[in-house]
Amino acid sequence: MCKVYVVGVGPGDPEMLTIKGARIISTAEVVVGWSSVVERFRDIVGREAKIRILTYRNQLQELDRALHEGSKIAVLDHGDPSVSDFQFLERIREVSTSHGCEVEVVPGVSSINYVLARANLDLSSAIFVTMHVRADESELFKELVHVLRCGRRLVVLPPPDERGVSRVASVLLEHVGDREVIIMERLSYPDEKVVRGKLSSFLNYVNTDLVAMVI
Repeated sequence: MCKVYVVGVGPGDPEMLTIKGARIISTAEVVVGWSSVVERFRDIVGREAKIRILTYRNQLQELDRALHEGSKIAVLDHGDPSVSDFQFLERIREVSTSHGCEVEVVPGVSSINYVLARANLDLSSAIFVTMHVRADESELFKELVHVLRCGRRLVVLPPPDERGVSRVASVLLEHVGDREVIIMERLSYPDEKVVRGKLSSFLNYVNTDLVAMVI
């Protein structure tokens, strides 16, 4: 029987990969993932292993091909698969189940763990909201406003486009005022960037795809 391991590889720094995750990657017959993720761990992929690179357009096709090429497949996922990539995880489960394959999620260090550490917060003092989901965006914005109006700290993964930060800043500025915000990009990478300011100072901000906001 084939088995698919969905391995959380951490927020960026390869040293944050778990020991179990490294063992699975090094012994997998097929390694699947986004190019930016796979490249970080290519040196521990087995010499005989096949590599399948995912894009937003070919996810299902490449997963399907991988399941025909081996009985032990490692799908590498940024951060922790169960934290902010649940829809991707569901697609993996659907394809794997259709092939009669078992799926095991191998947790990793989430970027949210890293954000909390850098902001000197813990999960009991903040609410986490991801906008990396297919949902009514207006409802997600309402949720952000509600959290802040309730007096809680907010950790948010903004919409995954270069204007995500500016759109969140614009909506929150209108509904809750000019709050202090921390913008964190590419956390744990060598070019990690942390910027602090008021919401009003980020209305024209252009962000990378690896970004979080703390308000």
